[in-house]
Amino acid sequence: MTQSASRSKPKNVRQGLSRYEPGAHLWAPFVVHFRGGVASLLAFVIAYFATVPLEDAMALLTLGAYTIVPAAGALYATVWGFMSVAILHRLRYRDRLRLHFAWYAGVGAVALTLFALATLAVSRGIATGYYDPSTSPLFLAFLAGAPVVGAAGAVFGRWVIDKGIIWHRWIVREPLPDVFTFVEGKHDKDDFKRL
Repeated sequence: MTQSASRSKPKNVRQGLSRYEPGAHLWAPFVVHFRGGVASLLAFVIAYFATVPLEDAMALLTLGAYTIVPAAGALYATVWGFMSVAILHRLRYRDRLRLHFAWYAGVGAVALTLFALATLAVSRGIATGYYDPSTSPLFLAFLAGAPVVGAAGAVFGRWVIDKGIIWHRWIVREPLPDVFTFVEGKHDKDDFKRL
């Protein structure tokens, strides 16, 4: 009874548009945002291979190449996708790409810097008992590099998902008629075969 009652109500449906119409908004499915998160990992790959000697980088990469790296990459891409959904929702009525790049770069820089400092604080706390990231010899490198890598990765990810973001509008879909209700004079398939 409840299911048929909910089916009988009009439903708001998002409809894609080929071009802008008044009242339209930008939207993309989460898969598109996830793809942007995967693409933004390129900034980490470049920073990793630029700062670590090649032999050490490859040795460390082979230790977790089949387990840790894919899991961490999928987790990062998922978090990045949720961040991208939130930013795009905030900018849903504005289609200026430079404005989107600025927002993505700012949020990416701040988010990665906070995450890097929190990670550094936890690692220092485990090693020394003091949760102060500034005592680490890598503090200044993290403080300088994290905003650059975060901003570059976010902008590249936004550039990748640009083709998947299209204009949409909300339409009200009327409920479908209940096919199981008896209608006087209605014929079914067997009736037509007999005719």
